Amino acid sequence: MDHKTSEESDLVRRVQARDEIAFREIVERHQAKVFSIIYGILRNRNDAEDIAQQVFAKIYFSIRNFDFRSSLLTWIYKITVNECYDYLRKKRVRKLVY
Repeated sequence: MDHKTSEESDLVRRVQARDEIAFREIVERHQAKVFSIIYGILRNRNDAEDIAQQVFAKIYFSIRNFDFRSSLLTWIYKITVNECYDYLRKKRVRKLVY
């Protein structure tokens, strides 16, 4: 296990123990990447900011289920993309209803 992976695992375990400072560190490390992924899909800054908040809320409430089978970044990426597609799906349904 390399240093970065070990450091990441320690950080995740701290967040799983509800360490707010550790969660803030995860947000600071990954917020730019999460925003760029979302913006790349949605092409709308306001929507991207809203979805980014949802992504980090989902990470906060789901991290206890993180099982270390993938890297943290891979897990965050999957949550981010899924949130974008959920948003687009809901937006499309609303258009069809109106």
